[in-house]
Amino acid sequence: MATSATSIDLPRKTPFTVRDYRQMPEDGRRYEVIDGILLMAPAPNRYHQRISRNLCRIVYQFLHEHPIGEAYDAPFDVYFDDLNVVQPDLVFVANASREVLAPEGVVGAPDLVAEILSPGTSKRDLRDKRDLYAKSGVKEFWMLSPEEHQVQVYLPEVDRIKPARILAEGETLETPLLAGLKILVAELFEQ
Repeated sequence: MATSATSIDLPRKTPFTVRDYRQMPEDGRRYEVIDGILLMAPAPNRYHQRISRNLCRIVYQFLHEHPIGEAYDAPFDVYFDDLNVVQPDLVFVANASREVLAPEGVVGAPDLVAEILSPGTSKRDLRDKRDLYAKSGVKEFWMLSPEEHQVQVYLPEVDRIKPARILAEGETLETPLLAGLKILVAELFEQ
């Protein structure tokens, strides 16, 4: 049975803020706030978690050998402004951008964000979060599609809506933000 991200129907006339978000109970649910709307998503499925583990293992190993910044995996809060806080699947902050790191997560734009698309959240990821990342100053973001075994690479300075590259199995994912890292797309989607 497919589940989807839902907005929380709370009786309120004002936008949901970061302050409200911080007062949410630690109840095991995954909440985000986008444009003042509180959203809840179901827990990711096993394949999503396997892809996340593959991606994180590769990036963490690279950063262990090349300490050029820090990476964090979900759940990890990224606060863009008072009406937007999200939990990407992977966040990278270069050493030159360390000022955005705070005890509560990232306050501002990380350099790189990765989202693994899920049936319940893909529309939100590909529209709302893509737009939020582009307008908030994220330099690069990746949308990993488990169904198609593809990675869409977005470079907002080039185009805020269309991916700069779409990589499939057999291709290699590289970014100047993690210079020297080469990720075989097929390795991300190994089961």
